[in-house]
Amino acid sequence: MPYVSAHNATFTWGTFTFQISSLQVAANAGSEIDITSMSSEVVSDPANSNRKMIVPDYDSAVSARYGSDFSIEFYASPDFTATNYFDVVGSKRAFTFKLPSNELGTGVGLSIQKTAILTQMQLGATTGEYVKGSATFRVTGM
Repeated sequence: MPYVSAHNATFTWGTFTFQISSLQVAANAGSEIDITSMSSEVVSDPANSNRKMIVPDYDSAVSARYGSDFSIEFYASPDFTATNYFDVVGSKRAFTFKLPSNELGTGVGLSIQKTAILTQMQLGATTGEYVKGSATFRVTGM
């Protein structure tokens, strides 16, 4: 049975393309909104049938349809490290996230296109290894 693979996964944000080494998506529903009203369910207190209680109704304030936060670790490309990446933190751009459909890194198994704000970025270098970085993006509906 084939599974979606992370091999050759890419994340494009604006004009930057990241070769992903790991990815975490955190989907949050946000805060709840109390929508208790006159039409909410009313129940009797089991210990005192003369006492009525209202069952509270809640709704979600945020849809987690595309995930709220994307945290990626990536290999830095020469064109990316030549730019001043600190200047783009806080910027909002369109992103495309693609996971290949197989272990060969071909096809598209999952693709998400949305808009995201770059909220955090780090680069790290160790002698004898590729330059790696990490970034966190907050997905926005606008």
